Amino acid sequence: MNPKTPLLDELDIAPMAPADIEEILAIEHQAFSNPWTRRAFLGALGPDSYALVARYEGQVAGYGIAWIRPRELHIVNLAVHKDLRRKGIASALIQRLLRVARQKSLQRAVLEVRISNAPAAALYESHGFERIALDRGYYLNPPEDAVVMMKDLRDDNGKGEPGRKLSDRRISRSGPFWHRPWLWFRRLR
Repeated sequence: MNPKTPLLDELDIAPMAPADIEEILAIEHQAFSNPWTRRAFLGALGPDSYALVARYEGQVAGYGIAWIRPRELHIVNLAVHKDLRRKGIASALIQRLLRVARQKSLQRAVLEVRISNAPAAALYESHGFERIALDRGYYLNPPEDAVVMMKDLRDDNGKGEPGRKLSDRRISRSGPFWHRPWLWFRRLR
C-alpha cells in the first residue's frame, strides 16, 4: 500500500450521488475500453450495492463500486483519474470498501481483473487479495481472460492486511461455492 501522501490528507471519500455521474463517466472512458453506461452507474446506486466517490480539490478523483451479496462483497468497478494514479486513491477506496464488508460481517471480498493488468493485480494483492481462478473470455473489448481474486475477511485484522493466507488454511469444500464453480462468475449478457 502507498504511504500516506499530502494528497490523501485532502481526499474526501463519500457515497456516490447521481450528480457525480458526469465526472465519473469521463474517468470511466479514460480507464476502460468497454466503459459502463450512465444507466449502469445509476443502477449502482441501488440498495444491493455500495458506491463511493473520492474527491480531491472538489473534483471527482476516483470511484469504487461493489455489490453486496450474501456473505460476499464483489468489487465490480474501481478507477482513478489518469492524472492522479499511483497516489494512494485506489488504496483508500479499497480500504473503505473492505471496511463496509467488515461492518456487514461479510466473509469474503472478490473481484475480477484483466490478466494483462499487472499493476491492478499487484494493488489488490497488497490489500490481501489472492488469485483463485481464471475466468476465460470474461472481458469482451478487447477479448481477454480475467483473474478472479478473493480476500478472506474472517481472519482480517481490520487494517487491509491479511490474517492468514488462503493457502495457509484448510478450506471447507462442502458448500455450493466450491462444488459449483459456475456460481463464482455471474455475468449479465
